[in-house]
Amino acid sequence: MIHQSSALADEDLPKYGPIDLRDQNAVFLVLEELGVAHLQRDYVVNKDPSHSDVPALQAQADEFFEDLTAILAGEAKTDRIIQNGWAGAALVAHLRRALADELAAVWHRFGGEGEVDRISDSTVVALALRIYLEMLSKLSADVEARTARGEKPSPKIYIDLMAGWSALVCGAADRLQVPAECRVD
Repeated sequence: MIHQSSALADEDLPKYGPIDLRDQNAVFLVLEELGVAHLQRDYVVNKDPSHSDVPALQAQADEFFEDLTAILAGEAKTDRIIQNGWAGAALVAHLRRALADELAAVWHRFGGEGEVDRISDSTVVALALRIYLEMLSKLSADVEARTARGEKPSPKIYIDLMAGWSALVCGAADRLQVPAECRVD
């Protein structure tokens, strides 16, 4: 059975401490945790949808997503993050500017109506995380296909994707800079 404890869970805070959302390394790690849960679930679902761990993997991926959405949107307990004014409104305003086109595209693709600047902060964060996960899934599928063809893909593209997203989320970058191969339509 899959262990369902999240690195972001309240009971783990004494071990991991509060998250500094201005620290690109910390943001890299929490995005990576989210990505691992997402890809792990997708891999098992795609290879063996009736596997007994599918419900636990789904719950874990959902928990990570909801938890990180709440943290970034400023809705988590104040002791979950370093209080530096970045979680919530400041971070969301940054995402709205930096990902304006991407947010609008994914908002409308998921059936959202109206302007993106009118949606809630938590919805903006959730959409941004969906974009990140779509890019990560695209990269994973590409790596799997290339490996099946006998190629040995470089890890650089993964590092560049993660560096781009973590720089954006921590506020070190004003726009998302990721490899073109990772972008989704």
